[in-house]
Amino acid sequence: MVTAQELEALIGPLCREEQLELVAVQVAGRAGRPFIRVLIDHRDGPVNIDECTGLARGIQDLLDSARRPLPDYRLEVSSPGIDWPLTYEWQFRKNTGRWVSWTDREGVRIEGRLIEVSEGRVTIEMEGESVEMPISTIAGAKVFLPRPKVRNRPVTGQRMKRKTK
Repeated sequence: MVTAQELEALIGPLCREEQLELVAVQVAGRAGRPFIRVLIDHRDGPVNIDECTGLARGIQDLLDSARRPLPDYRLEVSSPGIDWPLTYEWQFRKNTGRWVSWTDREGVRIEGRLIEVSEGRVTIEMEGESVEMPISTIAGAKVFLPRPKVRNRPVTGQRMKRKTK
């Protein structure tokens, strides 16, 4: 079965030609019919459906004309989505202003608003304080949507009593 590394080597130049960042290649399924997922992004904006479709066609052409063509495969090309881990400095920079949650190499979990990315370091604001740390010390980071704080609502499971005359 073809490996993710082999596919990265094949697909990487095509992504660069299209001015796209190759975020990840995953291969799953069985050897006779692998499932190939290719995640792409832009450094400074979202990926649109036409770019995914165009790259998918280019990848199909590459795979069909490869030295070892895959007889039968399923291919998915998409953007990583909000739940995909941030790995590269450009991904952190792209998400400046958003809420992030990460775990450092010592297992400490940190949440806050990403306010600055510069020269391999990130700064987040949490509870009114700014904390700066090197990206290299982050074991895993994701963007998340904060839950809104709702006030003056009944506690779940309790019913409001009606006033009776």
